[in-house]
Amino acid sequence: QRDFGSEHLKLLANAYLSTNAAQPLKLLVTMPDGKTYTYPSRGADPLKRTQRIDLGRGLRAHFYGLEIHNDEGSAFELDGLNFNLTESKRRI
Repeated sequence: QRDFGSEHLKLLANAYLSTNAAQPLKLLVTMPDGKTYTYPSRGADPLKRTQRIDLGRGLRAHFYGLEIHNDEGSAFELDGLNFNLTESKRRI
């Protein structure tokens, strides 16, 4: 689980994956209540080395379980993972 260094509630908007994957990757997000959501990247291009994943609106939590999947099964390297998030002033 990841809290992004804060105990405040956070809203995730999208993620940017730095990768050499030739196929689109997917991000699995597990919420504290156990619900899991899957979000595919917009596309893949190993020359650009960046994939964008847009997350669903309303994902708001302190902690997020995050997993990256490749349905095609081919090997890939993940060089970085960045999130656009908004931190709430609220802790509960």
